[in-house]
Amino acid sequence: MEQNPTYTYIKLESGNTPQLSREGLKLCRISSSISPFTFIKLFAAADNKINPRVAKENQITQDIRATLATEPEIFWLKSKGIVVATQNCKLSDRNRVGITLSEDVDREGIMDGGHNTLAVAQFLLVNLFPENKMIKDWAGMKEFWAENTDEIVERFNKNVNSGMFNFSIPIEIIFPSDEEGAFEEYLEFINSICDGRNANVQLRDSAKDNQVGIYDGFKDLIACKDDVIWKTGMPGKIKVENVVSIASLLFISLQEKNLLPPSLSTLNPVSIYSGSGKCVDFFGEVIRHQDVSVKDGDKYVITNPRVKSAMSMIDDLLKFYDKMYLKFPAIYQRTPGKFGGIKAVEMKSSKCPFGYFEEVIDYKYPNGFFIPLFCGVRELITYNETTDTISWIINPATINFDDLDCETYVEMIKFLNFNPQSVGKAAMMYKNGVNTFNAYKNAVLNR
Repeated sequence: MEQNPTYTYIKLESGNTPQLSREGLKLCRISSSISPFTFIKLFAAADNKINPRVAKENQITQDIRATLATEPEIFWLKSKGIVVATQNCKLSDRNRVGITLSEDVDREGIMDGGHNTLAVAQFLLVNLFPENKMIKDWAGMKEFWAENTDEIVERFNKNVNSGMFNFSIPIEIIFPSDEEGAFEEYLEFINSICDGRNANVQLRDSAKDNQVGIYDGFKDLIACKDDVIWKTGMPGKIKVENVVSIASLLFISLQEKNLLPPSLSTLNPVSIYSGSGKCVDFFGEVIRHQDVSVKDGDKYVITNPRVKSAMSMIDDLLKFYDKMYLKFPAIYQRTPGKFGGIKAVEMKSSKCPFGYFEEVIDYKYPNGFFIPLFCGVRELITYNETTDTISWIINPATINFDDLDCETYVEMIKFLNFNPQSVGKAAMMYKNGVNTFNAYKNAVLNR
């Protein structure tokens, strides 16, 4: 627990008495409500990075604003309000509490009620700044609040008696007690509590995994990091499931080399094409294994050198995937046949999926055509017993595709009637992909 934390003091409307656990857990909660004025102060200090999803404009926020406009007096009863997790809570006089909200933003802040929070902020914005456009996302609203907090307070005070803000916002505060070991219990359980509070919505396993650090081993190592939707509701153009599916190929390679714990489930390379959910489950299972990582509070920290080395190779793999997407039409057209003539191929310009290259091609086509070939790249991975790590024999991002003999692979696409789903799921295509890269490796090493 922080020794000299920075507290934000908020005034509760109906007492600040903590409820203690009857089961002996060293965590506490306070259930109360706050006024719109206190909300302004709370929203200025609190973020929702602890929450596995990010609030954005939708039917829920519209309905909440409608209640605030037409039935504000019963909002307190209709809404579950806001749940705040804080590592430090100091009780004060006159129903006030001091809470920390930014000591560790991944482990404290608004853990549930993000849409309630955004909707209340939107309602205040609409009424206090009628000249402004509606802000529809969390990040935009936080930025506006940070830049205009003083003016928000000033305009609110001028309109406090207008009747527009005659509502209370339910709030619950969860925090560790002062007992020894309480902070450690907080770190151990807070993500599980957060998942439970969000159980009323469909929350992807990838979002939950992100919250407990499953992707921290590679997140800062990939060039497309800022475009990945790590949490439900975040802006971005790349699904985290797509990144994890590609990254799982490295774990498949480790498993094929008997370099992962034998008790783990297995993953067929076909899942990289047709089973992103299986890839997410497999990736999470690997990272969670006791021989791969240790749990530091609520986060999994990788200790296994083989898996650590695999994390450093994911960026190369994503770059290679993009390169293959751009070059595959040319690979296909080395043999007689017109790629654009395939029914599943659109004559429409497209960019690479992960954004590693600015190049635009004249085709938009299913990845089932090339994923079996792509998966063969694991033949370029080698294991070093001395360092207990894996690395590339040849970095695939540097491959000249003219050196790949793909004639048989392309002929097999024709044999499968140019059906990308049949290609993407056929075991013989994956075997041919392995053979193609094995032949390439041998040719390069024997030059």
